[in-house]
Amino acid sequence: MAEDTVAQIIVNSVYNAGVRYVFGVPGAKIDAIFDCLQDHEEIKLIVARHEQNAAFMAAAVGRITGTPGVCIATSGPGASNLATGLVTANTECDPVVALIGSVPRAMALHRTHQSMRALDILGPTSKTAVSIDVEDQAAEVILNAFRTASSSPKGVSVVSIPIDVSKGKTTILPFPSQAFLPPTYGTAPTTRLDEVIKLIQNAKLPVLFLGLRASSPRVVDAVRTLLSKFPLPTVETFQAAGAVSKELVHNFYGRVGIFRNQVGDRLLTKSDLVLSVGYDPVEYDPNAWNPKGDGRIIHIDVSAADYGAHYRPLHELVGSIAENLKYITQNLQKIPESSISEQCKSLHDEYLSWQKLPDVKRSSGLIHPLHFITVLQGLVSKDTTVCVDVGSVYIYFMR
Repeated sequence: MAEDTVAQIIVNSVYNAGVRYVFGVPGAKIDAIFDCLQDHEEIKLIVARHEQNAAFMAAAVGRITGTPGVCIATSGPGASNLATGLVTANTECDPVVALIGSVPRAMALHRTHQSMRALDILGPTSKTAVSIDVEDQAAEVILNAFRTASSSPKGVSVVSIPIDVSKGKTTILPFPSQAFLPPTYGTAPTTRLDEVIKLIQNAKLPVLFLGLRASSPRVVDAVRTLLSKFPLPTVETFQAAGAVSKELVHNFYGRVGIFRNQVGDRLLTKSDLVLSVGYDPVEYDPNAWNPKGDGRIIHIDVSAADYGAHYRPLHELVGSIAENLKYITQNLQKIPESSISEQCKSLHDEYLSWQKLPDVKRSSGLIHPLHFITVLQGLVSKDTTVCVDVGSVYIYFMR
């Protein structure tokens, strides 16, 4: 049986996972994999100036595409430089696979150049951090790294490859592309869904609260179908941006996050039933938008609820978010008239009031961020990607 190097197996596995861009910084301990990436016709290798940047770029690809982004670094300081980018990706649920080099296995416990217990450093920044210590493990370790990064909540997998392993041979071939696909889920039990539908119909002010896992294409389609049929007041977190389209903006009461001082915050407080869709506590602490802990919440997500004093759902609809929303849309008979009441209209008018501020449209002196955003909104299309740095401008954009 023909043998391939472990480096070839790793690169071909990365390709089978759907990866087309890899970001990193070369170094002796990882050069065998770098060389294979450079020779691969379908994968573009992008050399970064710093490993941290490579991790951030991989996270961006993971967030945009849903397929784990890949970054690569050498041993020692190369690996440790990934830490900030990886912990950010893991915290914000961006799927990333980090490949790091390591000294030969026989030198692992020696005081030698760039010998470092990298997995001990990167373990807390990731969902899983493992080493390929045997050549025949390569294909399955890479497969499981991608599956772990892709499973909900998405995050980071770190794989360490000793230099002698990467140059070694194996007959175990990469797994096919189908193996890298995350599992699909169906709806929650219909009895539970029917109970939730009754709660929505009997509520006085049900509100749709969209989180980061509500931003995938299938879920966005399901959300828009629901809102087209039932105009529920809707609030987004920053990472759910774009889930509500321009055609449905009359249902939109803004985004919430960081500071509890928005119209959306007040709407969530007034609501007697919050439909939490794809929400992750890391986006906006529950004690910020449910300070008394007495909010009536329905948890709709692919993951079980992260229970706490301020997040205690009445029901958990765990399964495919899109399928659960479709079921609700198909079986919901009506929503309360209070959802489109004068109270909601007043809050919505307040949310839109920023457009009428006198200093927004001033044409001289310093440019007000709201004026800039107003101008930009008139220029971009629905397919335009807007990149925003952190700072106060980020807050303005998100809101």
